[in-house]
Amino acid sequence: MTGNLKLLINFVWKFMGTIRFGNDHVAAILGFGDLQWGNILITRVYFVEGLGHNLFSVGQFCDLDLEVAFRRDACFVRNLEGVDLLKGDRSTNLYTINLQEMASASPICLMAHASSTKSWLWHQRLSHLNFDTINDLARNDLVAGLPKFKYHKEHLFPSCLPKFKYHKEHLFPYCEQGKSKRASHPPKPVLNSRQRLHLLHMDLCGPMRIASINRKRYVLVIVDDYSRYTWVHFLRSKDEAPDAIATACFTQNRSIIHRRFNKTPYELINGKKPDISFLHVFGALCYPKNDHEDIGKLGAKGDIGFFIGYSADSCAYRIYNCRTKKIMETMNVSFDELSAMAFEQRSSKPRLNSMTSGHISSGLDLTYDPSTITTQQPSEGELDLLFEAMYDDYIGGQPSATTRTVLPAQEPQVR
Repeated sequence: MTGNLKLLINFVWKFMGTIRFGNDHVAAILGFGDLQWGNILITRVYFVEGLGHNLFSVGQFCDLDLEVAFRRDACFVRNLEGVDLLKGDRSTNLYTINLQEMASASPICLMAHASSTKSWLWHQRLSHLNFDTINDLARNDLVAGLPKFKYHKEHLFPSCLPKFKYHKEHLFPYCEQGKSKRASHPPKPVLNSRQRLHLLHMDLCGPMRIASINRKRYVLVIVDDYSRYTWVHFLRSKDEAPDAIATACFTQNRSIIHRRFNKTPYELINGKKPDISFLHVFGALCYPKNDHEDIGKLGAKGDIGFFIGYSADSCAYRIYNCRTKKIMETMNVSFDELSAMAFEQRSSKPRLNSMTSGHISSGLDLTYDPSTITTQQPSEGELDLLFEAMYDDYIGGQPSATTRTVLPAQEPQVR
């Protein structure tokens, strides 16, 4: 925390509470920002009005999975690999870290952890990019629009575990199974090409068994050897495969890091850092504005659609409109990405998860023994009837006209 507002960038005015000093004086935390000093970046630094010294919090270092060690004459801040990130000296009873002396050392980035939802949201926005590369993009400032956090992954979907801390060593099975690969070969000491567009690799895939909506059956992939920039052209896969491939190619050109130059293919081709702040999750539910039809005063101003990609000719999104059954390009659209992320984790049919008495008693204050309750397992027809309305609203189908008789549910028998 600091009392000098001029030291902070990306500042956010927000009351964060109060702190109490040793003399019982109280000061307010008025907001937070990032501290940039040479090649040292410290995120989420609190601004305390009237504070005369810049203070480090040992607790916040530990929350970032960093180790803080104090010795007789010095103190150290290390990462989990034992690498010293910060070093301080002791004067009387105060340990002092001089950032000016450390600014010429190797780059240091003390970044706050992103929330689980934010981590998986950017993972899907970048076409399931691995978390190490996402952290490299944020830490080295290779793209614009990506919040500077540490992104972590977990074996379960974050919306199911909002209160858990996500660690890198746990695996998300769907992404890990889909990304199984061979070990990489050592890099070549000599470049195959020395300039952009000097050597191109091309591959033609097809014909696909099922044509796309636009009757395309072939995919032509072109890769620039120097920058690894990729183009995808469709020459007349399954029903949304071309758009999915184009979207993945669009995001990878802006997120994959070329290790030889430590830049993205987009920057190597265009000479500037890409902006990824506008990316969204492929297949997300969205609501495009209806600008071309007379909807009347009381009609809905928007339609329901699904996000399928980015326009190649303008700064617009490609949306599949469920009402018109056509693909449209527009900028006037709002997105509901969290619904798409949660929908991926559901099975094809609804299923009731078993809950033990321990789970019940941990969340509720019951005055009876939960083990004495007997429940009746619903049939598949009852489950279909229960979830039918929800599926109709989400998919956009029509409600069934068949009249069905619903029997009242039986009350639980308590012994």
